[in-house]
Amino acid sequence: MAAGKGMRRLVRLLLLEEEQAERALAASIATARELEAGITAAHGREQMGRGLVRLSAGAGEPLDRVAGLEEVKAGERIRQALLPRLAEAEMIVVARREQYLNKRVERRQAETVVQEAEAGAAREASRRNQESLDDMYLGRMRRDAVAHPGR
Repeated sequence: MAAGKGMRRLVRLLLLEEEQAERALAASIATARELEAGITAAHGREQMGRGLVRLSAGAGEPLDRVAGLEEVKAGERIRQALLPRLAEAEMIVVARREQYLNKRVERRQAETVVQEAEAGAAREASRRNQESLDDMYLGRMRRDAVAHPGR
């Protein structure tokens, strides 16, 4: 039961599918990280606005206070807009990770089948070779027994 070209081709195809799933997973992880960075930046913008409000309260600068409040609002709006997108991106990461792992298992199972088939073929070839050697040896012993009956 030798592993045919079709099985080896299947393993190569499964490897390509696994690599494609891995790239899709990496892309979705990068997207999630970008969204997290955006949320962090929005939080920083809020903090900066709050700091500006505090400074303006001590200095008595009404324009700085208004600017600070607007920064807080803008940061909050951005953060609120990005949070649902991040949740969706994280769900996509989970789904793609599962898809990648399934492709990996599928490829490894196919490789195992091919390896077992090749090992079986090697054992069968070795058995046939040994059988051939045994037949040759027995034939030689029979010829010797016929040629030299008293031995």
